Amino acid sequence: AVRSSRQQLALHLVLSPWLWGTLLTGLVYAAIPHLPVGKEFAERYFTAHPTEYALVALSLLGLSILCIKGITNRWEWQTFRQHPDFGISNPQAPIEERLRSLESTLEQVRQPGFPTYWSQRLTSLLSYLRHAGKSRQDHEQLTYLSDASADRLHAGYGLMNTIIWAIPIIGFLGTVLGITLAIANLTPDQLETALNDVTRDLALAFDTTAIALTSSLLLGFLSLFIKRSEERLLREIDAQTRLELQRCFPAEAADSPWLQAQQTAAAVLVDSTEEL
Repeated sequence: AVRSSRQQLALHLVLSPWLWGTLLTGLVYAAIPHLPVGKEFAERYFTAHPTEYALVALSLLGLSILCIKGITNRWEWQTFRQHPDFGISNPQAPIEERLRSLESTLEQVRQPGFPTYWSQRLTSLLSYLRHAGKSRQDHEQLTYLSDASADRLHAGYGLMNTIIWAIPIIGFLGTVLGITLAIANLTPDQLETALNDVTRDLALAFDTTAIALTSSLLLGFLSLFIKRSEERLLREIDAQTRLELQRCFPAEAADSPWLQAQQTAAAVLVDSTEEL
């Protein structure tokens, strides 16, 4: 148990975007003074304005999130493709034997410290099949599990969406502050001599907006591509879950109270129609 806890802690640290974002930011600013080429360009767009430090840090944090999501998304696909079914070869076997086969498959796909979509789906289905008994409502359960996975996917992009939203705001804030300082330092007595300084300050102020818009666009498109891959994975999991549930655990028509009520109503309707 202690070893498993240490593995989970190590995995959480390795997959922490805050850790990698902080390390990347430190490496970038440590490398700028030693650049053989492009040093002036990097100093202008990374260090010339206070808000540029925040923009670089947020951009690298967002890039870390997307890189981690890309890696974990690949793990998700590998896990699903390695065991795309319930592992039940004989759907006519006793229910307990089929449940043990499903549990064995779950143990194979389960990743310590990293619950994949497929392992969570199998865990929920195993618990549902064990406790539902004869009062199964497969359609409602599958809809609930699909919605839960979609909510998890949406929640996983909460920080990323906040970063994409915040970067342009900070860029515009830097531009407004730069324009305000440039105008504040402009005096009528020194208009001719200070004009060059004012235009230089204004150019640096607009640099923050350029950096913010560029970073926001890049992060937005990268996030879109990775999110689409995750959504496609969830669609395949939903479809495979329905097929495997119907194949391995078909609902008994005689045990369903809803089906019995429908059959009774249909029989009454047929009798009434014949009498008419």
